Amino acid sequence: MILTELLQTSNLPRLNNRVIKREFKLARNKTQRFVRVWIKKTRTKTMAVARRQYFLSHAYRDMQVSIQRNEDIFITAMITVLVLTFGAAATATNVVFLFFQTALDLSNISGASMAIIGLIATSVLTVLVSWFLAFLLNFMSLSIMDGATRKVNRSVRTTARKALRYTSRVAISWLALASVLTAPIALTAILGFLYVSFNGVSMDALMVGFQAGIIAGLSWIIFALMNYSLVPYVALFEPSIAIRDALARSQQLVRSKGRLFILAGYVALSAIFAAIYTIANFLDHSIGTNKWLLIFMASIAVVTIANGVMVTFYRKRKLARK
Repeated sequence: MILTELLQTSNLPRLNNRVIKREFKLARNKTQRFVRVWIKKTRTKTMAVARRQYFLSHAYRDMQVSIQRNEDIFITAMITVLVLTFGAAATATNVVFLFFQTALDLSNISGASMAIIGLIATSVLTVLVSWFLAFLLNFMSLSIMDGATRKVNRSVRTTARKALRYTSRVAISWLALASVLTAPIALTAILGFLYVSFNGVSMDALMVGFQAGIIAGLSWIIFALMNYSLVPYVALFEPSIAIRDALARSQQLVRSKGRLFILAGYVALSAIFAAIYTIANFLDHSIGTNKWLLIFMASIAVVTIANGVMVTFYRKRKLARK
């Protein structure tokens, strides 16, 4: 009896070790299977989400298809844009000189402040340029949208008349978008200036506040662009919506999806313009070309493509909201 108990006692640790090793092996295999299944499910879900996203390449491809369906009118619109743009650029210097010369003459005759008259002249020029650019972009946007919607009854004259009809509306929407971008920043700057003027602030605190203000301002601009960049397209393609409601409509279109698309678009646009400037500057120093002329010509092509991509993106989000 005592011998049996001694044998059982001596074998007990060996049995426990085998059990522990077996349980550890089973647990390890079970964990490995769980991790493999989890990785597979995560990869499948990620690929499914990626396939449901609307990328810049997709929008560019849809834009090409839309242009091919309405190729004649788009080419006419593009030729019109090029002719009017180069014509306006050729006379822009004379127009600006004439405006400010008139402002100087009025200041000398009336005794009014040159700054006020110059501000008025600048405002008038800004309105004229905005109206002109709105018409050109409307012309191209409508030609792309007509191809995307497979519109049957279309003509250059009808497209141009419709673009002209909504030019003022789109220009006002640009003004509304610019106000949303700049008004909070300007108000914050004014309040900060008043606070610094009436309260003693050290230079270190002033620099910290200035840096924080720059970060906050850039964050607000990025947020506003991600939410309200579709305002001009809402104003053009949904004329029944008032301008004051176009901001809410733009935010509604990108509420669930679209913000990352717009952010990626602005990042890509910034990178492209930086590359254009670098290449133009290199060619200017290498072979003596006019870098500003190259930048101007390349900018027309980039803005045309970016506008077409935004048109197709707007249509995609509008169909998704339906």
